[in-house]
Amino acid sequence: HSGHWRGFKAMFAKFPEQQQTIIILTNNGADDSVDENAQSLNDILDGRAAVPAKPMLSKALYPLLIKSELDKASALTKQANSTQDSAFLVEERMMNRLGYTLLQQGKMAEGIFALAFNHETFSNSPNTYDSLAEAYAMNGNMVRATTTLNQMKAKFPQHTDFAKRLAELKEVSDKSAQ
Repeated sequence: HSGHWRGFKAMFAKFPEQQQTIIILTNNGADDSVDENAQSLNDILDGRAAVPAKPMLSKALYPLLIKSELDKASALTKQANSTQDSAFLVEERMMNRLGYTLLQQGKMAEGIFALAFNHETFSNSPNTYDSLAEAYAMNGNMVRATTTLNQMKAKFPQHTDFAKRLAELKEVSDKSAQ
């Protein structure tokens, strides 16, 4: 049995015939490698070679983006999305966190890069539209912020009060211009 709730994730597996039990608890609900780790533990207990869990793409991108190495970051994101069996775990919440971390550090182009990749990868999530629109507003580009917000409105009409959100983004843009 496995499950997650409000930032916590757990996995419990019992194998009575082998007299084995695997329990994994984490307070990182974004850690989608819990199931992979459980499988690796089961492989080890059964005498098989374990497959290491994939690293988070957001963690691999951070050192490149903090040094403004956008070409290398772009190559890494293309590699991560090129196959079904990527070498990286791509998780929406962690990519979103990376984007905002970079924006808060004044790395506007890099933060927008991370949030744009997240938006392209998870285009069925309204949050990726909203975050990218906010990044554009923080960078003073209200045209792109408005366009992104309008795309969100068209795809997710029940998601938010768009007039209110547009006014909030305008305030963000005005504040960043000061």
